[in-house]
Amino acid sequence: PSLKITAMVADSSLGEIYAGTSDGGVFLTTNGGGVWYDWSSGLGTSLDVIALIQDPFSPILYLGTGSNGIFKSNTGALTASWVPINSGMGIFEIITALEVDIGFPGRIYAGTYAGGVFKSENGGDSWVACNDGLPPNIFHMVEALTLAPVSGVLYLSTETGLFRSTDNAASWIEYTAATGLHQYDPDEKAVAFAVDPNNDENVYAASNSGAVYELVEFLGQKYWSPLESLGQNSSLIFDLSVDTSSSFQIALGSDRGVFQYTRDGIRKFLKINVTADFGSEDTLEILGLKFTDLGKGSPRK
Repeated sequence: PSLKITAMVADSSLGEIYAGTSDGGVFLTTNGGGVWYDWSSGLGTSLDVIALIQDPFSPILYLGTGSNGIFKSNTGALTASWVPINSGMGIFEIITALEVDIGFPGRIYAGTYAGGVFKSENGGDSWVACNDGLPPNIFHMVEALTLAPVSGVLYLSTETGLFRSTDNAASWIEYTAATGLHQYDPDEKAVAFAVDPNNDENVYAASNSGAVYELVEFLGQKYWSPLESLGQNSSLIFDLSVDTSSSFQIALGSDRGVFQYTRDGIRKFLKINVTADFGSEDTLEILGLKFTDLGKGSPRK
């Protein structure tokens, strides 16, 4: 059977990769993919992983599921110790996104399918809803949520539009200043964001039509400029990431595999053949890919 990966956290210095799957829980490799271990202890039947992210200040992973909310576990062992951390989230247990603020220890943001955005200031021990400024709907379906690591600006895509917060999600402002990505056109809705970790001004968005956009400024006006499209036959883009560790590149995970875009040479998304073996009968199909720096964070000034 095919195990579809929806989220990944990797530490190249240790050769560790944590892979969350759509219906098989979490797997861990400690040798760069040579051998994989089931790392789902404590999840029970909550094996539908949607988001996976590392706390930059401690050896803790946070996991969002499509059915039973958020879990956390300590890393550093071949067996996981997942425990639920959903106090304050009520009935909103379908998680669509997780972001850890590398500038403030313990601050986590969670996007949900119907409850909008929640925030924790204590490492997930308790959560509060942060939807001020969003349209007065009963439900808010978060399509994508990302945090600019230097400035702390949040970008949010919901079923009703694109929003931005500059005050740690205390309030949201509709991002009407940026035109070009038609939020009210069903074929052009942002489903993933990525921010350059070295430059918060470089923001990218992927749409549900398979296109990738770059936020640019011209004559004082910001707008979404098409970077490239994967074509009409592309169904879904699941994740978008920027990596500047060597040379600038963007990676995206889609239902057609993993693609990579570089500034140097051919400026096109080229497919990367990424496979691994979870066992004699299981294969790995990557849907989401995220470049994650597992180094310690530093408080934002």
